[in-house]
Amino acid sequence: MNKSYPVVSIIVPVYNGENVLKRCIESILCQTFKDWELLLIEDGSQDKSQVICESYEKQDDRIRLISKENEGVSATRNRGIKEAKGQYIQFVDCDDYLMDTYLEVMVSKMIEQKVDLVITGYTRHKAGKIVENLPREMKISGKKELAQNFFGLYNHWYLNTPWNKLYCRDNIKDIFPEDMSLGEDLLFNLSYLKNVGSIYVIKDGGYQYCIENEQSLGTRFRKDKFENSCYLHSKILDFAKEYLEMEQEETWVDETFLKEIRFAVTNLVRTNELTSKEKKQKIQEWTAREEVKSAYQRCKNLGKQDEIFRFFILKEWNVFLYYIVKCL
Repeated sequence: MNKSYPVVSIIVPVYNGENVLKRCIESILCQTFKDWELLLIEDGSQDKSQVICESYEKQDDRIRLISKENEGVSATRNRGIKEAKGQYIQFVDCDDYLMDTYLEVMVSKMIEQKVDLVITGYTRHKAGKIVENLPREMKISGKKELAQNFFGLYNHWYLNTPWNKLYCRDNIKDIFPEDMSLGEDLLFNLSYLKNVGSIYVIKDGGYQYCIENEQSLGTRFRKDKFENSCYLHSKILDFAKEYLEMEQEETWVDETFLKEIRFAVTNLVRTNELTSKEKKQKIQEWTAREEVKSAYQRCKNLGKQDEIFRFFILKEWNVFLYYIVKCL
């Protein structure tokens, strides 16, 4: 890598972020690790985000503003990858921010441990509550060790997102799928995992994940939510079976899939877009699927709500499940 290039390219997709963007950029400017470039990829915002980005670009020559028409977050991140010059890539969402030493900790571990990917925990801010989600610190070398830790990391949401990771730019072979708006991050990461030899997981919560909009793509009612969850579940199992060579079904512990089923059913019951009869029919269709029943039979260590769902789904008491969810 040419020494004139920065060590890290930080990619921030920007869309209508005028209320949070300054906090995000200031947290990057305050990083104790200084050898970075910041790519602000402005995705056709309708607010003052463009003006804010222009102001910061003028203040610091490490900041580059790239403006384009609105295409969505995947296309925006892909543009950032294309424009990046750094040896490593870090994604940050514009409504989130970083603690001062976050980048330094990741870069030092990447170099010190000679790995292809660094994964950290994160601190979640939601509805006034702050929760640290911290993984066990470890080095993972090769497919066998990844197989041993894969579902543990996945079910605790450490593999799903791009923003709690430091990537080697040369190891990125595939882009974020641009025809999806749910689960595209996971598919990008599964593809990347096939190109790495070793991973280091840090017990660090320096990434501040802020859920400010309860009506975001991840939380509002979507008719395709359940089918999307089934699709991602199939991709997870394919990765476990075909790439990690985990042949025994009892090792396919996709607890995240069960949480997604609960989430989809709960949103279905609470929406005003369907009648009660339509909702009951949907629940009947969803819970009758073989991959749903198989996942509930395999996964044993569930929380209270998921245990309730398992009981009613395996008993095929779908009408009771509808009324139980309605009362929750």
